[in-house]
Amino acid sequence: MVLLLSLLFVFAAFDARAQLQLFRVESGIEYPVGGSYLLPSTPVGQSVETRFRVRNTSDGPVIITRLYVAGVAFRLSGDPSLPHIISPGGNMDFTVRFLPPDTGSYSAHLAVNSLNLILIGQVRPGATIALEEGGRRTPVPSGAVVDFGRIEAGNAVARRFVLENSTASSLLIEKTVLEGNGFGSSDWPAFPLQLEPGGAVLLTVIFAPQAEGPFRGLLNVDGRRIELAGSAFAPPLPQPSLILEPATASSAQQVKLWVRFASPVRLTATGTVALSFEPLVAGAQDAAIQFVAGGAGRSAAFTVLKDAQGARFGAEEAAIFQTGTTAGVLTITVRAGDQKEELRLTIPPQPAKVDSVHATRGTASLDLRINGFDNTRSLSSASFSFYDRSGKIIAPGAIRVNVTAEFERFFQTSTMGGVFSLRAVFPVSGSVNDIDQVEIELVNSAGTSTSGRIRL
Repeated sequence: MVLLLSLLFVFAAFDARAQLQLFRVESGIEYPVGGSYLLPSTPVGQSVETRFRVRNTSDGPVIITRLYVAGVAFRLSGDPSLPHIISPGGNMDFTVRFLPPDTGSYSAHLAVNSLNLILIGQVRPGATIALEEGGRRTPVPSGAVVDFGRIEAGNAVARRFVLENSTASSLLIEKTVLEGNGFGSSDWPAFPLQLEPGGAVLLTVIFAPQAEGPFRGLLNVDGRRIELAGSAFAPPLPQPSLILEPATASSAQQVKLWVRFASPVRLTATGTVALSFEPLVAGAQDAAIQFVAGGAGRSAAFTVLKDAQGARFGAEEAAIFQTGTTAGVLTITVRAGDQKEELRLTIPPQPAKVDSVHATRGTASLDLRINGFDNTRSLSSASFSFYDRSGKIIAPGAIRVNVTAEFERFFQTSTMGGVFSLRAVFPVSGSVNDIDQVEIELVNSAGTSTSGRIRL
C-alpha cells in the first residue's frame, strides 16, 4: 500500500496598502504629527530625546523595512532591528536624539517606510568652551576628546579650559561637573554663574594619576560633554633586598623575611617573594618548605606603600617560611616591577635528630615510636641503650641495628623531606616496668647524633 501525502502551503500576503500613522509620545499620551515637527528649544550642547510611535491602522500586518534619520546632530536611539512586523492595531516605538554642537537652527529627515517627517531643532546661545594653550584659545565642541598625554604616575599635568560669552546677551551657566578617577580641579568657580557679554571664566583641570594604566574622565558644562583621556606609567622601583633572621639556617627552622628597597618608592607597588629548592639528594621532595605566615605555599605577595622603603605582607612587616627537613640550597627570589633580587640559603647536611619518643609497655615487650628527621636521607645505623630507675644501664647494653635498607625504601616514596617515624619493638625478660629511660644513637652520612636519655 502506498501512502500519498498532500501538502498545502498557505501564504499570507502583506498588504502594501496598509496604513501607518506617526505619533509623538509624551507621558504615555500619543500626539499625531504631520509633515514636520519642531523640537523644544534647547541650550547648546544639551540633548533632547523625542519618543515616536508608528501605529498600524490597517487590517493586515505591516513590515517595517525603512527607518532612518538624516541630519547633523540627529540620530536614532534604541531603534528596533529591521525588518520589523507590526500586527493590525499594533505599534513600534523608537527615539530620536538631538545633540547640537553649536547654536543655530538644525533640521533632519525622518523616514518610516513611506512616511516622511521633517524635524526642526532650535538651539539657544551658550558659552563657548575653549582650550587655552600658549596664549591661544581653541574651541572644543561637545563630544570632543581632550588628551592629557602619558605621564609618570604620581606626577600631574594641568589643562586650562575657558568658558567665553561671545554673544551680545548675558548667559547663565547653571552647572559644571568634573568626573573621573585621576582628574581633579583647581580654582573652580562657584555655579550657577552669570557670564556677561565678552566675559570669560577659567576652569583648570588637573590629571594626577596615582596608579599606572589608562584613565577616562568627563567635563560636563550644562549638558555639553567633553571627554578627558590620559594614561600613566609606573615610576621605576629602587633595587630591593632581602633580610633574613636568622641569616643562616638549618633544617626544621622558621625564618623571618623582610623586603626593603634602596630608597623610598615613589608610588605604591606590589611584588612577590618565591621559594625554590634544590635538594642535596637528587629527586628528594619536601612539602614542608613553604611560607607559614604572610604567604601561601612557596609564594608570598607584598605591598610597599608610597614613600616607604619596607614592604608589608598583609598587616605584617615580615613573612615567615619553614626550611623543611632536607639538605640542599634554598633560593629566595623577590620580584617587584622590573626589579629582581635573589638570595641563596644553604641548608647544610646534619646528623639525624630524634624529636620525640613514645613507649608502650607490654607484658614481655617494649614498643617504641620514634619521630625525627634525617636531612641527608642516609640513615644507616641506630642503637638503643636502656637504663633502670637508678640510672644503671640494662644488659646487654647498647643494641645496634643496621637500618640502611629500611630507610632507603622509605625515603624513595616520601615527599616529606627527611621526616620519619620509626617503630622498634624489644622483647623483655623480667619486669618491663624496670625500664625507665632510653638513649638513642643515629648514624647518617653527616655523622652521629645522640638523643640523650629520654624518660619513658
